[in-house]
Amino acid sequence: MDQGDPGNVASESNEIAPVQPGRGQSVGNPGVPKPTIEASEHGESAPAADPVELALAVALERASLAGQWSAVEVLARELEARRKARAGVVDLGQVRAKRRE
Repeated sequence: MDQGDPGNVASESNEIAPVQPGRGQSVGNPGVPKPTIEASEHGESAPAADPVELALAVALERASLAGQWSAVEVLARELEARRKARAGVVDLGQVRAKRRE
């Protein structure tokens, strides 16, 4: 039993100790309400979101809460790419590469 770590209560009881964030890791903003998809600032319904984007957003949130930063990076890039494609954002790097060909 580790007597030097008061946060290690798992070794002293049958309960599992809650996961504590590592040094320097963010625990988020617990007092800030989460945005909803149902209504915008003006009380209007938001457009129906792509179910794949919703799944990616949920997975991104869960990976973030679990501290899986490599998964967060991959999921964030995929979600960003899908949203840019849906919005019709032009990738200037691709346009310039086509010009050089």
